[in-house]
Amino acid sequence: MRSVRSRLLVWLVLGQAAILVVMNAVIWHFGSKIIRDGFDEHLATDVRAIGTLLSQAGPDLELEFSDELMPQYLPGASPAYFEVWVAGSGVLERSLSLRSQGAVDGGGLIDLPRRGGTVMAPDAWDLELPHGVSGRAVGITFPIHEYASVNAEGKSAPRANATIVTAIDRAPLDAQLNKLGIGLATLDVALILVSALLLFMGVDLGLKPMLSLAKDLETASTSEEALELSWAEVPREMKPVKDALLRLLERVDEAFQREKRLGGNIAHELRTPIAELRAAADVALMKSNSRSALEDAVRTSRAIAEEMETVVHAILRIWRARSGGARERLCIVDPFQVLDSCVAGLASVARDRRIAVRVSGDRALQVLAPSHMLGLALDNLIRNAVEHAVEGTEVECSVEAVAGRVQVQVKNQQFGLSEADGPFVREPFWSRELNVRQSGNTGLGLALVDALGEACGFDLDVQIRGGETLAEGAQAPGTFTATLCVDLATESALDSLAS
Repeated sequence: MRSVRSRLLVWLVLGQAAILVVMNAVIWHFGSKIIRDGFDEHLATDVRAIGTLLSQAGPDLELEFSDELMPQYLPGASPAYFEVWVAGSGVLERSLSLRSQGAVDGGGLIDLPRRGGTVMAPDAWDLELPHGVSGRAVGITFPIHEYASVNAEGKSAPRANATIVTAIDRAPLDAQLNKLGIGLATLDVALILVSALLLFMGVDLGLKPMLSLAKDLETASTSEEALELSWAEVPREMKPVKDALLRLLERVDEAFQREKRLGGNIAHELRTPIAELRAAADVALMKSNSRSALEDAVRTSRAIAEEMETVVHAILRIWRARSGGARERLCIVDPFQVLDSCVAGLASVARDRRIAVRVSGDRALQVLAPSHMLGLALDNLIRNAVEHAVEGTEVECSVEAVAGRVQVQVKNQQFGLSEADGPFVREPFWSRELNVRQSGNTGLGLALVDALGEACGFDLDVQIRGGETLAEGAQAPGTFTATLCVDLATESALDSLAS
């Protein structure tokens, strides 16, 4: 049962069946009680009728019973039975059916069980009748009707109590109970089948929007087509699934678009060095007799190979970081020491471009991070800022603690970027220029920092402010801010690391 329809149908039908069974069990309980009480009342009426024939005149007891008037108590295939007892005197009378059955069984007299309730609440029970079938009996104990309270000597006679029990075959009672049971069972089956059919139709009707959406999704060949589908008819219960699916489709669409851009960027990136290699080879072939021309071609080819090797190493670092191969052991790191080392390594580049790099913040702060990975990430951020900053401006590096983490912020002024470029700057080989090598970088710096962040728990945030194109066609410099968030080295973190 992997489908929603099957699960809904099974559980709804089972629930409906359980409700019907419980309801019919209640109906059976009360219905069978009513039928049984009616049957017992019929027997009690016979007992009361026999009781009206019993009278007492002083010490003498008399039962004016005529077998011809109540033929059901005569011997037969399925006779009724009765027996009368008088308190202190034993059996007063029994039906001919009891006497004849006793003679058939061996000549002895057969007695019914002596039990009796009151006139208003007779005692009723099941028993096996003398002729071997199941029966039902009712017994009543009551004072005998008295015609004279004194005997012949003029003495007062005590009023006697009599117990009368009558019993008959319970086949009519069982037949009525069987009819009730069969009727309820048939009703159960019919209602379950009808409810199953209605539930099947209702579930199909309820799942129709989902099935229609699933069919549309099957026909959608791209994520763009899936996003353009009509989601208005999706049931309210499916809204969380719809929202999650839309977010997933948006991420898939973004990934596809990013891969398309990456393919184009890689093609542009490789086109220039390949063209340069071909040009160097053509020159070498044209001037094959010139030693200096051949040496120039070899040096050019080597320089191009070194640049491509740098790109390949950067790509491998990104791949290793995203595949989990760049993880290192956490340790306590002084972020200012790492920043100072990165700034010192870029001193010549900053001096050539007249860029001033300023580092500020609370130098008592320490972070918990892989030392080498943090150094690699910060080196790429500062290198990116120095190489792209407007000449003669300043690169600001600040460190501060915010909400239990340390934010290392690198800010510079640069041309060529606007706020609309924010979502793309971390993509590999992305650049506003057609060919990233022509702009003096590989386009992998921020992509590498982003990959290191995923592997080591850093959070990279990039914001671009300004950079609008002015009315005369010139572009104003924008503010590029890259923020790297790293875990703060707290006392608990230090204790955990020490242990």
